Amino acid sequence: DVYMSPSVLGIYRIIITEAGRFPDLARVFYEKGPGRTTAHLAKVLQAAADRKEIQIGDPLLVAGHFVGMIRDNLHLQVVLGLRPPPTEGEAQATVASAVALFLNGVRPR
Repeated sequence: DVYMSPSVLGIYRIIITEAGRFPDLARVFYEKGPGRTTAHLAKVLQAAADRKEIQIGDPLLVAGHFVGMIRDNLHLQVVLGLRPPPTEGEAQATVASAVALFLNGVRPR
């Protein structure tokens, strides 16, 4: 819900617009937001891989793939103003589909 809220979408649009003029702003935004989330998820995935619960290569790369699946194309459509934020049901369906697909892809073989 938070990443599709009007205030977060507004900040995201500003960062994207001004990233070329203010690269430090873009870097800090990424490091404190999406980068931090992806790095934390990578640690969780690596711990699961260490326990042989999942099979992955580069945990940071895999975490980035998962985050991208969760965001889906919905986020871009909302950022561009092509549609309203997803309903709770749409968001849950997107997340459930991404989780199922992801878990199938990382299951031990």
